[in-house]
Amino acid sequence: MVGLGIERKPNFIVLNNKIFAKYYLIFRVSDSYSISNLFDFKNKYQLFFQKLDNKNQQLNLMFVDSVFINILADLALEVFLRKICSFNDYIESKNKIRLVENFDEDIYFKYKFICFIQQLLYSNISSKQPYNHEFKSDRVFCYKNNSGELEYYTIYEQMQLLHKLFIEIRMEIDYHLSSLVNQRLRLCFKITI
Repeated sequence: MVGLGIERKPNFIVLNNKIFAKYYLIFRVSDSYSISNLFDFKNKYQLFFQKLDNKNQQLNLMFVDSVFINILADLALEVFLRKICSFNDYIESKNKIRLVENFDEDIYFKYKFICFIQQLLYSNISSKQPYNHEFKSDRVFCYKNNSGELEYYTIYEQMQLLHKLFIEIRMEIDYHLSSLVNQRLRLCFKITI
């Protein structure tokens, strides 16, 4: 792209095995439970979400939606309890957080997750630095498909890529980086492909 004497070269980013985001979510264990092991939790109502470990990451997520941090915390708990591993699993879950009317729910969550994926790809929303409002359209994403062929996605194919990633992005809890100390659970939540 040439304009005003500035030439921008594409920035190629490989998607295979990419960690899009890593968040440390802090929960308090309900006073009515005495739990000493990460694997002793039976349901998400044993925990109360408090905050993200990094304040900038928490504030950055507000650019998706003012309640998106609560959605992400609920999603992380569903992953933690080994019930889901994708955005679509969460949308289909009967245990997800209730924010809108039932008939609008699937559309609402899918829209919010697509917006979040777009921000993960083209901005610094998952960074521990404050959100800089830059949309990096020079990024070209490369993905090696099951046949071993490389697929390329420029800004012009972003909708195709967003819908592909909505299906293929996976979520996991890193148990080695998570901890339970003094009735305070610190979950390491990763979003990967």
